[in-house]
Amino acid sequence: MSWLGAILGGLLLLAPSRSPAAPTGAPDPLPALIKSLQKDPSYKVRLQAAMTLGRLRDERSVDPLLFTLRADKHPGVRAMAAQALATIGDTDAMTGLEAAQNDPDRFVRAQVEKAIVHMGGRPRSMKIAPNGPKLVLAIGEMGDRTRKARGQLLSQMRDFVRTELEATPGVAIAQKGEVAKRRYTIDGSITEMSKRMLPDWVQVTCGVSLVLTSHPGGAIIGMTSTSATVEHPRKGYRPEQQGKLEERALQSAVRGAHQSIVPYLRKRDGKL
Repeated sequence: MSWLGAILGGLLLLAPSRSPAAPTGAPDPLPALIKSLQKDPSYKVRLQAAMTLGRLRDERSVDPLLFTLRADKHPGVRAMAAQALATIGDTDAMTGLEAAQNDPDRFVRAQVEKAIVHMGGRPRSMKIAPNGPKLVLAIGEMGDRTRKARGQLLSQMRDFVRTELEATPGVAIAQKGEVAKRRYTIDGSITEMSKRMLPDWVQVTCGVSLVLTSHPGGAIIGMTSTSATVEHPRKGYRPEQQGKLEERALQSAVRGAHQSIVPYLRKRDGKL
């Protein structure tokens, strides 16, 4: 389903602000888009409508997108509906997203989980049994492969990793001096930090990687890489806003990487 992933890559999963409102007197595009989303016989038209609704970030789109996520026959359209809901960011959609974790298509389920993570939730695959022995993790070094990231971002990355791990049931963070209890270590690095000036948007992309190793010994147990893009309307953008955009992109990328590393942790849950 690589073709589908390429299409869905056109929608950004994190956007810090809404699209500018339509000029006064301009026709409201939502009714036509929602009609296309729900009625057009072409899945390509429905997919494009879902993508556009996501970029408009109008909360009136939430219920139609939830209906599409439940009922559309094409997995690409359902997956795009999940991404659009994440972009809009209305937490009222969380119940519908959680129910969509039962979607029969694996790719759709993956997009639903990403949407849930983006909106601050915990998808089913990230849950570790809270009872029994805890996995003890140490947070290791955070590096910068790009040599472009501001120094502050490395300490922020460490904080973001800690926040994600602390919120993971069944995981305990090794405290300073608890060397003997360090069963696993997570190291990370920033692999990309870039900015694009589009005609209507400023886009900032951050890529990160996380590596899980055993301790002692340092054997690599799992590793994952992911990236996230945030956007801001170009109109009104000021250069001093770039730092905040980089921070948001970094936080979203860490969330995505954490989501991917959790399955490695689950395999070891209860085996300590």
